[in-house]
Amino acid sequence: MTPSRWLLNALALFGGALLVRALPAAHVLSQGIVFFRGPDSYYHMRRIVYAIQNFPEILVSDPYVQFPHNAQPIWPPLFDWVSAALLLPFAGGGNWLRVEQAAAWIPPILGAITAVATWSVGRRLFDDRAAFGAGALLCILGGHFTYSRVGALDHHVAVALVTTLLLGATLAALGRDSARRVLRSAAAVGVWIAVSLLIWPGSLLYAAISLIGLAGIALIASDAKQAALRWHALATASGCAALLIAPFCFGNEWLHYSSMSPLVLTDFQPWFLGTTAAVGLGTALLSERPALATRSLARAGVAVGIGTVLLGTSLLLSSDLIEGVGEAWRWLSKSEAFQASVIESQGLFFVNGRFTTFMAHLQLSYFVYVFPVFWVLLLVDARHRERRAPLLFLLGWSAVLFGVTLLQKRFLDTFSVAFALVTAAGIQLIWHHFRLASRDTLGRLAFLGVLILLSPLAGNYLPEIEINAQRFAGKPLELNSWEVSKRHRLEAARWLRAFTPHTRGWYDASQQPEYAVLAPWPLGHMIQYVARRPTIADNFGDDVGEENFQRERHFWRLSVPKATETADDLGARYILARAREVPKTPFSFATIFNALFRRDGSALELPNKGRIPAASRFRLVFESRPLGNNTVPYLKIFEVVKGARLRGRTRPGNTIDLSLAVTTNRDRHFDYRDRTVAGRDGWFEFLAPYPTRDAPKWFDVAPSYALTCNGNQTRVRVPEARVKRGEVIPVADPCSG
Repeated sequence: MTPSRWLLNALALFGGALLVRALPAAHVLSQGIVFFRGPDSYYHMRRIVYAIQNFPEILVSDPYVQFPHNAQPIWPPLFDWVSAALLLPFAGGGNWLRVEQAAAWIPPILGAITAVATWSVGRRLFDDRAAFGAGALLCILGGHFTYSRVGALDHHVAVALVTTLLLGATLAALGRDSARRVLRSAAAVGVWIAVSLLIWPGSLLYAAISLIGLAGIALIASDAKQAALRWHALATASGCAALLIAPFCFGNEWLHYSSMSPLVLTDFQPWFLGTTAAVGLGTALLSERPALATRSLARAGVAVGIGTVLLGTSLLLSSDLIEGVGEAWRWLSKSEAFQASVIESQGLFFVNGRFTTFMAHLQLSYFVYVFPVFWVLLLVDARHRERRAPLLFLLGWSAVLFGVTLLQKRFLDTFSVAFALVTAAGIQLIWHHFRLASRDTLGRLAFLGVLILLSPLAGNYLPEIEINAQRFAGKPLELNSWEVSKRHRLEAARWLRAFTPHTRGWYDASQQPEYAVLAPWPLGHMIQYVARRPTIADNFGDDVGEENFQRERHFWRLSVPKATETADDLGARYILARAREVPKTPFSFATIFNALFRRDGSALELPNKGRIPAASRFRLVFESRPLGNNTVPYLKIFEVVKGARLRGRTRPGNTIDLSLAVTTNRDRHFDYRDRTVAGRDGWFEFLAPYPTRDAPKWFDVAPSYALTCNGNQTRVRVPEARVKRGEVIPVADPCSG
């Protein structure tokens, strides 16, 4: 292929992929706001902005995560640090909106480069048409589009690119005979392994596949010289990776993980890579001995023996090794409650625990069912190739990724590359076998069949095209309920930033914030970045600490007194409640969730069953619009206050009612109500959460509280300062005429 033709193909794939991934820009970049695609994008922005502000420092221990304990984000720093370096020119004058707008385009650019890289990898194995077809297919596959569209700022888009480069480097090492070229390609394998691990620890899976491929060709080498070269290649790849990754792993301490956990950067990665390098080097040195020169099985025994000795020694020296492997298995098998609840941790054919083909069709098309057939056809084709090792490795790579994608959708981005390569090559094989031509009737029918099999992918793009048409026509955007709910969440986070007291530590992690926001964990990352407020729990779930995660989940089911105590204990000054936190049960009326969300904090009188107390330490300060056809707001924010103590004396046993008319920021009117009974000494007391004087501007209240008893009424005015300090306000006997 001529350089000009190569450049033309590369530009076509890059431009096509970029255009497809830019389709959501109409509603991602609108109204002077960047609506990032997923919650993890907001925490990536948190670390990116922190790194820009303190460059070249990266945020390691974040006081805004797991308040008040602080926690280390589980993601390695490379993606955020490189993104910050690239975005530095956009940060002049602290223009963070411009930084966000530029950051939103990082995923489409990386995704477009991945399409070109897929084509380049395909050229190592197949003809130009099949290779270009693989790149073109990746451009439209939903499994890759989802992670690389505009606004989807997430490290997984970088993982897909780097692992594609790792795949290409491994194929190069397997397909060459020259010692210099083999070792150079092996060194590239080591570099890409290290880079991938510094982006995502889960990349250890791709590293293992590559190293197994290098070991496999060493095991089947026909002579001792080639065997030694291949074992040296394995040692070079794993040794380079170990040296590059070690400084970022040794000495890391994790609250929730053992010192040998593969799930985060620990001693495990250097140990695994170093052990593999030792096996490769030891076997290479022994392979040239006369007794092993012509005996491949004996060389395999040497490798197994060295590995067994090193593994046994490691188990004796580190009791954490078995625990770390167990952690990895629980994560992959979704044995942990949190992982089982995360959508991307669920299987390809499952959504919210229910079997469905919808997601598989949307992400991979109907070709997901043809993929195994293509895989077998390529396996048969490999038998007729002189250099079969590279193709066999691709088939092994794709089979493993297909298997793990069936278990967890999070591998879709990287599997999409292998899927595109195998599918394009399979189509080409069938095309050649039946000697199809685009001008023939059979060829046209075959092409139509390909389009039909690809048709489910349109579900990714038709809604985006429709939204773009609305925008160009000057019509209001008609968004689905998920997009609308995301805008409600963003509005609530922006309100928190604008109207709640500033907290320390957002730009300086050495400072401890004064308070936190208690919100459902899926809203955590958005609050940390957009609101710039710490949270009790967030989207890291129990990966950074189980106590806070469990306390947040249980908070909504607590009684009002227990919930009040918990909020104080956690240092939560604001509570963000979402409409769906507690399912309706015969006992759910007694929960803090119902007290806040259903009754706006008011007490509840139950005929013949007593009274549910008012949430008198919580006052409503913000509510969003309802979602869809619902009549109740989607989100509510409550401030935790001490409450002014309205205290008075009347005849023992008298029942006193308290009420205050409140108007919310959405002009919704409700009466805050409470009731108490005077004690044996005649004293009674209410906690008043709302001020009637000097009240904040985001809600409106009546000029005074009304205390009624026996048809009589007393009015009480409450200053904001008394509410904040929890001071006593004497009140006259409301029961006397």
